[in-house]
Parts: sequence; structure tokens; C-alpha cells
Amino acid sequence: MESSSHHSEEDLKQSADRALKERLHKAFSPAMPINDVDAFYGRYEELERLSEAIDEPGMHIMLYGERGIGKTSLANVIFARDPSLHFIKITCTEREGFTNLWRHILTQLKSNIGKSFFSQSGHTKKTNLPAAAFENFKAHIDTALTDSERKSLSTETIIKILHPLPKKLVIVLDEFDVAAKQETVSQLFAGLIKTFSDRLPQITLLFVGIANNSTELIAEHPSLERCFSQIMLKRMNMEEMSDLLTGCLLKVKLTTDGEVKTLLLTLAAGFPYYVHMLGKYAAESALTHRYTVITKANLKASVEKAIRNTFASIVTAYKKATQPNINFPPRAKWFYSEVLEAAAQFKPQNDFIHTPEHLTEPSNEEICFSAKELLPFISIKAAAFDDQAGQYPKKVSLALSQLTRSSRGTVLRKIPRLTSHTPVQYQFENPLLRAFILLKLYLK
Repeated sequence: MESSSHHSEEDLKQSADRALKERLHKAFSPAMPINDVDAFYGRYEELERLSEAIDEPGMHIMLYGERGIGKTSLANVIFARDPSLHFIKITCTEREGFTNLWRHILTQLKSNIGKSFFSQSGHTKKTNLPAAAFENFKAHIDTALTDSERKSLSTETIIKILHPLPKKLVIVLDEFDVAAKQETVSQLFAGLIKTFSDRLPQITLLFVGIANNSTELIAEHPSLERCFSQIMLKRMNMEEMSDLLTGCLLKVKLTTDGEVKTLLLTLAAGFPYYVHMLGKYAAESALTHRYTVITKANLKASVEKAIRNTFASIVTAYKKATQPNINFPPRAKWFYSEVLEAAAQFKPQNDFIHTPEHLTEPSNEEICFSAKELLPFISIKAAAFDDQAGQYPKKVSLALSQLTRSSRGTVLRKIPRLTSHTPVQYQFENPLLRAFILLKLYLK
């Protein structure tokens, strides 16, 4: 009987654990883009701009910004919000050139056109176009081109295929930054945008990619200005992050006090990725202890788990950047780690963040810093190197330079100098790494 009772208790515990995980998965989404309107918060201005651009005949769109900022989620939600929009979506890869990308698009078009695209709240949304029109177009895709035309698709052959399209169509090219590494892809799409705008106004191309500006993804073209809407997705402000966290916590019937909430959002640094991750793990810790309010202890547990589960590329880059230098004196072997921590905490105008609590609003632009600006804030000082000749500033400069190299994970990038008198400045190559370092500092 005792064994049976023990198994029953174990089964109940496992069932409760599964139910808890299911609730958390539905409320938070750090690993996957959002598809559901009810799970999307903030970005109201960007949603409106994107919607207006899609509605404008002949207009094409570049949605760009940093990694982990919510670009794919925004693109997904615009179609979930308006199921009457007909669209197809491909995820670009580095191996695909212009022709292969379009083959991928046409394959998607042929297999999906006329089918249901979104299932929302259990109700399938269908296109209102007659099935016969779609069937005719699918047949046209197969017969429009000769064998030689199919071997290397050009702007003209693509127009020949798509011209009879009987309805407004949005073609989403997600992770376009990967394909745009091939210069010819960027140039060919620049020319295609202008031609589509003039001759296929019922088609909208929506490019989604990681970039600091749109010209990193699409080559500059003098005629693009009137038909190309560029939407930069910036980091979330505190109000947007607060709405996101509150909405997610309500789904698991939790709240958090002002101090803990502000600290969690500060650590998220404007990235919805970290709001979801920290919120999920803090909620998991609170619910496991049967709390109804998230505490600082829950947040600490959340940060510990977030550090373990953040992007593998971030963790790998950090470990590579901060590996000890065996040529330094023992007291200075973790010098690279200290330099990187100082860089992560630095704010301009000598407004140094000694602890993450001092952050109030995430910056929408990645902060620049020079060796001279970081000097006062690096805890390993000149004495650790037995520096009698005043070489310490050069060691800081050299460390920053080394952190731009592959041997140290290429975690920083050097900013071009405006003049020969301007000090050399640096930025984090991936801003998510800066947020990751602040998480580690919080545990200190």
C-alpha cells in the first residue's frame, strides 16, 4: 500500500509539473517568435506603420533592427491581426542566391496559395478568393516559363510568373540579412523592388533582417525612396516592457512589486527576448514556491537560469572573450573579463552604472566607449601588472583591440574615427552580450 501511495504522489507531482510548464509555455515565449495577437504587447506605432505600408499599392518594406528585438514577431502579428491578408513566408539561408530564393518563394506559393494561413483562437481563417482562380494560377506557375528561363530567374521571368496573380500578396523574406551577405542578392532585389512597384503593385515584398540601417540589407538605388518603407524596430522602452511583463504574468495569475519589476525590466535592457526569459523563469520560481507575488529571490533564481539558457552563441563568445591570459601576472589574469564588464556598465557623460539598478531607461542606440573612458572603472589596476612605466592605459587599449578579433570571439567592433584627433571608440558587436554581462554582474 505504501508503494502504491508513493507512486500516486509521484504521479500527482509529475502531473502538476507538466501543468505548470504548459501554463508558462503559453504565457511566455523566449525561444520562439510570437504568432498570436493576444500574446503581443507594445510596438503600436510600428504595427500601424507596417499596416499602412502593406495597404499602399506598390510599396515595399524593410523591417530591421538588432537581434532579439522582436522583428519576426511583429511581422507574424500583422498577418494574425488581419487574416484577410494573403501572404507567404520564407526563411533565407546563406547558401541561397537570387534564383534559389525565388525558386523557394514559388514553391511556397504553389503549395500554399488558396489554403488557410492562420488558425486563431481555434477558428481557421480562410481567404475569400474563389478556389478556381487559385487553381488557374497554380497551373500558370508550372507553364509560364521555358526550361531555359527556369535555370536562371531574372526580374522579367519573375514578373512573367506573378503578373496574373489574382489578389494582393505579401512575400515575407525573414532573416534576409543572411542572404544579403551576397552582394549580388542585395543589388538584384534593389532593382526588383522598383520594377515590382511599377508593374506588380498588388505584390508587397517585406524584408526582415538584422541591421543597423537598411542599406546593409538592400543596395542603395536612387529610385527606391518613393516605394520603399524603412521601419527600424528599436529596443522596447520601460512602458512597453512593463505592458509585456504584466500581460504575461496575468496569464499565470502572478504579480510583482514595483522594485522587483523595475529591476527585472532593467536587466532585460529593452530586449523582449530577455523580458520573456527572465519573466518566465521568475514566474516558474514563484509558482514552484506557491507564491502569488514575484520576489527578489525568484528574480535571482531567474537570472541564474537565464545565464545558463541564453543563446549558445552569446555564452560561447563570452567565454572566448574572457579566457584568462597566462602571460599576465596572477593578479591580472582575468583582465579581459574586467575590461568587458566595465564596457557593459559604461554610460556616456561619465554616468557609470555601478549596479544594474541605476539603469532607468534602455538606450535605443548601442553605447560607444574608448579606453580612456573605461580606465577609472576597471577593477584590475596598474598595480596588478607591477606597472612602473605608465603602460597601463596602453594595456587597456590593447585589450579592447584584442576583443575585436576572432581569437577573443569578436565581441567588440571598432568605430571609424571622425578625425585623427578623435579617440578610438568601440561598441558591442552583439548588444545581447552586453545584457548578458549585466545579468552576470547582478549575481555578483
